[in-house]
Order: sequence, then structure tokens, then C-alpha cells
Amino acid sequence: MDYEGPGEQVSVSLELLQQRLGLDFPDISLLLEALTHSSFRNEHGGKDNERMEFLGDSVLGLAITSLLYEQFPDADEGTLSRLRSRLVSTHTLAEVGEDLGIGQYLRLGVGEIASGGREKASILENTTEAVIGAIFLAFGYQTARDQIQGWMLPKVEGLIQEDSGKSGQWNDPRSRLQEWSQAHYKITPTYQVILQDGPPHAPIFTVEALLGERVVATATGPSKRAAIRAAAEHAWTNVHDPKLP
Repeated sequence: MDYEGPGEQVSVSLELLQQRLGLDFPDISLLLEALTHSSFRNEHGGKDNERMEFLGDSVLGLAITSLLYEQFPDADEGTLSRLRSRLVSTHTLAEVGEDLGIGQYLRLGVGEIASGGREKASILENTTEAVIGAIFLAFGYQTARDQIQGWMLPKVEGLIQEDSGKSGQWNDPRSRLQEWSQAHYKITPTYQVILQDGPPHAPIFTVEALLGERVVATATGPSKRAAIRAAAEHAWTNVHDPKLP
């Protein structure tokens, strides 16, 4: 298998990702290709994930369209189009990639690694689409559709609230917390990594969210971005808990 790094570590890494997906790929090279960025191909040769990304984008669009069509039988075309555009946005797909911890499995070139490629929203978006393409090739449309809809259903309620002009849960938790803290305390939340644990191929970051010097939440995640987002979400819940000072 053409992979940069110790073979045992690679095997464990991909096994962990498959566990997160709830899938056991009969041909692991499909998943490996989906995780290969063009910067890695430029340095090492072989295939990158751009073709799978192209395929996954089409599968994603159909799955999201059918999800919205089924969930909202009374919505007009304009509403469905707006909801679909948000569900297939870079922001949403990067969040899905963060939730799956895709960044730690990426095969990137040296320069892309140095520039923080594992946490770039555009790379996480494209790789998520490539993983969808790999799932489609390995298991067929129904399995790919189930995966996509499982990722997206929790976001739909917030989307509807936002689309109808209400204050909902779709907004990025970091933005919500910042708006709230600036309105109430005239301060901007800060985040600090207090621990990085786990092996190099599967790190776990622990992050504190602070309002001034007050720690309002602590959370973990497979990347700094994911841990910060989780800490912001927990902080948002905590500052609205009437039992807290």
C-alpha cells in the first residue's frame, strides 16, 4: 500500500476511521485514495482524491435533496434550494469532517502540513466529499445516502429556524458565544489548548473556553478546530444555565 509512514500505524489509523464511519471497506485503497490530497500526489506520485471528490459531490447533492424533499413536504422550491445550499456549504462539510476527525488521516504534502492543511475548511470539505465518493464506490448509493443523512439530520432543525428568521442553533457556536459575551460583558471569548494527548496518528486536544479569566467550558476533539468548536458549544450551554453564577 502506497502510504507515507509506518505500516502498523496506518492500519490502526484507517481502522479507527472506519469505526467512526461504522463501515468496513472491502477495498481499503478506496478510502486511502479519498484521504490523499493533491499536494501529497505532487510529492509522491500516485492518485489524489479529486476524482472521488467530484463523484462524492454529486452523491451528496442527491442525498441532501431527497432528505429535504422527504422531511419538508410543504416547503416550496425556493426554501428547499436555500436549505440545500447551506447543507452542502464549505462550513457544514468542514464541520462534518471535523466531527469524523478526518484531518488526522489526511495524506498531505510537506508544505501543506506546515501551513496547517489538516485544519483548513476547504480541505476538510473536499475530503469529506471524497470519502462520500469512496463510500458510494464501496457500498452503493443507499449506504452513502444513510451516512450523509445521519450526518445532516441534526443540523436540519437549526437550518429551518434560521431560514424563517429565528434565532436558532445553526449559527457557528463560536460566533454565537462571541456575540453574546460582547453584548453582555464587552469581551471576546478566548480558547487555549491545555492538553494534547494520544498517538501522533490519532491525537486528542483538550481546550478551555474563557470569558476573561473565567473558564466556562472544557472540551476535547480530534483537532484544535473541533475541540474549540465543542468548547464553544459547551460554553454557550453553560452561560445560559440559570444555576451557574
